[in-house]
Formats: sequence, structure tokens, C-alpha cells
Amino acid sequence: MLFALTSCDKEEGTKYEPAQPLYVDTITHVDGSVISLEYDSDMRVKGVNYVDANDKSKSCYYEIKYNLDMTNNNVTFDIICGDKKYIMKFNEYGALSQFVLDGSPQKILSTFVYNNYTSIGAFHLELQGMVDNLTGGEAKRIDWSYGTPVNQINEIRKTIDGVTYTYSTSVQYSYLAYRSNVHANVNFFNLLMPEFLEHSNIPTVLAATVSVFGTRSAYIPTDVTVVKGRSIAGENYVKLSEEEREFTYDTDEKGHIIKINTGKDDDDTKELLYTIKYVGSEEDK
Repeated sequence: MLFALTSCDKEEGTKYEPAQPLYVDTITHVDGSVISLEYDSDMRVKGVNYVDANDKSKSCYYEIKYNLDMTNNNVTFDIICGDKKYIMKFNEYGALSQFVLDGSPQKILSTFVYNNYTSIGAFHLELQGMVDNLTGGEAKRIDWSYGTPVNQINEIRKTIDGVTYTYSTSVQYSYLAYRSNVHANVNFFNLLMPEFLEHSNIPTVLAATVSVFGTRSAYIPTDVTVVKGRSIAGENYVKLSEEEREFTYDTDEKGHIIKINTGKDDDDTKELLYTIKYVGSEEDK
């Protein structure tokens, strides 16, 4: 689903015009890995080809088929990669409810829950948490503010040498520059933050290119803090690591993201991470 936010022309006397959402053609990582998208006649993503420059075993072509049964409002997406077929199942609001591995019988890999509320003129659905049915890991909570995730806590229990630990990942998202995540059909947020759907069993490439209602942030973060730790019942929490991530974005004159960088412009730490090419861009003409 594509959304349009308003971008402004700063010349005096001109009117504000909405930026038109664009369709992504390719995303190229600085290491040479490439994500290429294919579209059907309705401009829905019908294929995602991921080529990993460092590990060919991680490369995959995802074929996407859309099953829309409007007689009973049943919507599913079939996703085929090699000899495996996955199914995205959606609830009555059009939000992802289950991610399933097809077979006899089908195996539910993960389930999703949402907060929903209605404000003036708009219905909102925001991902609140998910459960990994394979490992028992889960996103315990996701806090949103103005259409963006701001805090998240993931947990998973592991038994090591007979002792059961609760491992947690705490993520804080900050948006110091309002860079739109809805001016393209690709969900750049999921591409940069695999922790967001860590316990979904959905590959990061797929989560970014087949974005679904209720999981999409309106903006992409500039500063992220990821803290990992563990605890034992009756014992104090122990912090294991803390990581700071910084992102900057190069845009065209309409506000579309054309480069994603790590680091900052103002302290000479900026380094290229991804280059984005859109369908119909000048390079294609």
C-alpha cells in the first residue's frame, strides 16, 4: 500500500504539492548485494530477487501471488522461494495476522497483534507485538507515537547448562529529521531495523519489499539504541551489549530517498549503506 505525505516547495508564493510515491526498481548495498523488484500490471510486487554478494546460499527469488476472495473477505499472499511456500494471512482489517509455512499440515510460524484506534477522519492500526511459534521468542511491546515506533522490547527464553535465561532486546527509535518512509512502496524501516520483526520469521528483504498495513512507520529513524541483556528468575538484569546506530538520508528534490547512509553529515562519519533506484528514473531512460 502506497501513502503520500506532503512535501513543500520552499519558493515563496508557490503552493504545497504532495510528493508522488514511487516504485523501487533496485536497492544496492555497499557490499554489492542487490534487491530487484518486479511488478504486475497493477504495479503490485510480483517478484523480489535478492542476490547476496558474500554468501550465495542467502540469495533467493521470492515469487508473490495475491489471493483475494471478496465473497468472504479472505486475503492471503503466497510467497514461493525455492521449494518452500509461505503464506501471509490477513485479518479483517487487512493487517497481517499469521505467517505460515505451507505443507501437510501447515505450520504457523508467527502470529501478530495490533492496537487500533480511530481519530478524526482516519483509522489507525499499529503493530503491538508478535510471537515466534518456533522459538517462543516474542515482541513483548511496541510503543508508537504519531505513526512511528519509539520503543520496543523483544524477549526469548533459552536454557543453557540447565539454567533458563530470559534474553531481551530493547530498542529506542529517534527521528531527528523527518524523512518519509511512505514516499516509496518499499518499507525502508524494516530494511534498516531487522529487530522490529525479529520474531516474525519473515526474511528482512521480504519484510521490506512486501510491506503490510499496521506495521509501517511513517518515518525512518535517524538514531537508534539497541540494548541486549539477560536475566534469571530472582536475579538482577545484566546488560550484555549496547549499540548506537545513526542514519542519514540523501533525497531528490521531491523528498524521495535515493541513498541511505550510516553516520552523520556534521561529524564526518557519513558512509554509504544503500543506493535506491526507482522505476522510470533517469538511468532507465
